[in-house]
Amino acid sequence: MGFRNIMISSNMKLRIQDQQLVVTAGDEVHIPLEDINCILIENQSVTLSAYLLQKVADSGIALYVCDEKHLPNAVLLPMVRHSRHFKILKYQMETGKPLQKRLWQQVVIQKIRNQALCLQLLRNFSECVRKYSPATGHMWKPKRQHTISDVCTDLGFREEMIILLTRH
Repeated sequence: MGFRNIMISSNMKLRIQDQQLVVTAGDEVHIPLEDINCILIENQSVTLSAYLLQKVADSGIALYVCDEKHLPNAVLLPMVRHSRHFKILKYQMETGKPLQKRLWQQVVIQKIRNQALCLQLLRNFSECVRKYSPATGHMWKPKRQHTISDVCTDLGFREEMIILLTRH
């Protein structure tokens, strides 16, 4: 099991040699594959091969690739490292079109609900900001009169969320 998380953030060349990841950027650094948990590639000009991808997957290493905004947009995970992954993939591939369409419909419905909730929270937040702003004369003073739970209630958080937020 690996314990190192490798981040590649500049122009480098990655290759495999003797079951080790070789990172070349002027000088070479050798890291045993068995020590690596994941690799994060943040730079667009990193060079690597399909052989490296295959060896990384064989070793159970997750490989993340970032876009130009430095946000992860792809991941390479080993497919048959554990039997569960293969079973899930097999079930997904064998799923019929009607079930796929129903599941996708549920995903879209939930996304719309989440967007509506976010809009409601933003609306409540803007009302709360107006309520506690100096322009209305109700300046927020961190005294006992306005507790975190009061503000959370004004923002429209449910009671369970208020309990979680005020625990810390």
